[in-house]
Amino acid sequence: MSTGQQSVDEQSPSTEADDRPDIRTQYRQAQASGEVFAGRPRGER
Repeated sequence: MSTGQQSVDEQSPSTEADDRPDIRTQYRQAQASGEVFAGRPRGER
């Protein structure tokens, strides 16, 4: 019933544009905190 809507919702430019900066900001914050390094958690090293 809402199969087409789901596809459109996932590819929504508004959501993608809003999600991209959010992830980047979180990644930068984690790096500054030393939680994320080279895409891996500090506890894994």
